[in-house]
Amino acid sequence: FLLLAGAGDGSPAAVALTLPYEGVLHPFMDDLLPYVEQCGSQEQACTAACNVASVADVVLLVLEHPLGLILVAGNLSHGGDGAVQASYWNSERLQGSQPGDRGAGIVVDSHTFSAYVLANRSDEPGLIFKVNISTLRPYGLLHLQQRGQHTEIVHSMEVDPANRRLYVLSELAAQPLLITLLLYSVLAIHPAVADVKGGTDIFLEGQGLADMGPASCVFHGRVLSPASWVSPTALHCRSPPVNVTSSSCEGEAVELSLTPGLATQNAVSLRRTATPAVTALWPARGYHSSTQWVTVHGYGFLNASTLTCGLQGPALNASQQAHAIAAEFVSTQQIRCLRPPLPEAYPSPTYLEVSIDGHVFSESAITYEVVGPAVGLSASPVRIDLAAAWTTPIGPLGIHALDQYGHRTLEYSAGPLPVTAT
Repeated sequence: FLLLAGAGDGSPAAVALTLPYEGVLHPFMDDLLPYVEQCGSQEQACTAACNVASVADVVLLVLEHPLGLILVAGNLSHGGDGAVQASYWNSERLQGSQPGDRGAGIVVDSHTFSAYVLANRSDEPGLIFKVNISTLRPYGLLHLQQRGQHTEIVHSMEVDPANRRLYVLSELAAQPLLITLLLYSVLAIHPAVADVKGGTDIFLEGQGLADMGPASCVFHGRVLSPASWVSPTALHCRSPPVNVTSSSCEGEAVELSLTPGLATQNAVSLRRTATPAVTALWPARGYHSSTQWVTVHGYGFLNASTLTCGLQGPALNASQQAHAIAAEFVSTQQIRCLRPPLPEAYPSPTYLEVSIDGHVFSESAITYEVVGPAVGLSASPVRIDLAAAWTTPIGPLGIHALDQYGHRTLEYSAGPLPVTAT
């Protein structure tokens, strides 16, 4: 179809032309207007259909109204006689529009199922609304410029779906301006905190993303980190090291660049935190197959959803270090870690460390013993030399049960152990 919008006899009008054009016009506004409640009264009637656009079989109309702009959505289809018919879907007053606003354009982005509606105002800069087509409600707004007595007026907009850009041709002080807007955005990042050491795995959730070659996360407005695709709506990158923590709880923006020289400006922030430190544990040992709460004392702890404890050590394999330990924040100097049951004892030395972001851990080297079942004994002292006499006193002798890594099992021993003299 070729769609045209305007006014006839003081009322909105819209027609469709089938291509190739055969000289027949198919009016369809009468199929929609009776259902638009905002245009129902004679005193508050809609006066013109100033813009029209379509995506798939959905048609979008911008109607001028004494109270502002009205958005109307419907479906276009061919009737049995070849005529074009429209069925009403939804209508909404454009939130943020004002009396006297003039609809100056509408374009659609099929990738995000959104529309960009341009509204010009008398003696004020124009506005570009980003609208969710499903709800007809805006979720983005761009204010154009005011320079002295001159206001920026937009003449046209064009979507470049391949490069995910919106080109806006405007005029300010009789000078033409071409504005490039990105059709993709960052909605959220996980985690929202990262250690200053760098190396935190950052996941960006976005909208309107497209693989256009090498992508980058932009930290602090200038530091680029290569990004890889996780899904059509998410990318992964790693945080770079920095010298200082964030100056505020909000942190600094992390943006996304899909093409060199252009990056989002969504200001989704990442807070950089100092590496925490552990000074003491209680208890400092536990039986491997039991769940145990461990109180951790130290400093630099932060009440974050990614607060994590972990067991680390030079002799631990990857699977042993992969067990995430849930952490409960108590204060900036104390947390509690719920160690889960483990399949086996851990070799010494094993350290319990803390991470604020779930990736970068402290390096405090405070030992924690993961004790296993007893497999042997130790004696202290190992040798006692005695002289024969009528009465030969034997001094203190300690016998301890040991697990496979030499940890004393103590209260975790499971009962009497046989001792064989050799």
